[in-house]
Amino acid sequence: MYKTRQATQGSYSGRNIDWFVGYHLISVTGPTKRLKAIKSSGMRRFFALARDMPNCINLSVGEPDFSPPQHILKTGFQAAAEGNTHYSRMNGIPELREALSQKVYKDCGLRYDPDSEVLVTVGGTEAFLATLLAWLNPGEKVLILNPGFVVFEPSALLAEGKPVHVPLLEANNF
Repeated sequence: MYKTRQATQGSYSGRNIDWFVGYHLISVTGPTKRLKAIKSSGMRRFFALARDMPNCINLSVGEPDFSPPQHILKTGFQAAAEGNTHYSRMNGIPELREALSQKVYKDCGLRYDPDSEVLVTVGGTEAFLATLLAWLNPGEKVLILNPGFVVFEPSALLAEGKPVHVPLLEANNF
């Protein structure tokens, strides 16, 4: 059990919550209704099957089967040695946002202000969910292409949207 000098108990939206100041520990009475509505991805079962099959090659996730090139590793190690190990700005490292803005202009002819129109996330899933949470109102429809990435439907549901599946068929020139 965690010990703390200041412990507060309370209720929020009908759920019992314990706050332990200084330990960042919050106890709630189970997952939210939003989370309970999400089904477990079939990919988890697929991963387990592939892991347990000898000589099976798992092509389900876009993970590289190689280590980063040495010059990339050296640059990362050098940055860490120079103290670049802290949180960056909320919208990303300014130089990276500027470089991304320039690349999009060079490749697509589109101009974006790196300070107000470019956001760097740790991955595509985070970016997709953050976009839905920012722009989707509860009950609005989200078109989900099938086949598609398994995270699209759960993200739409977490954002309280209504997934609408659109099959991509060979007969329709997919």
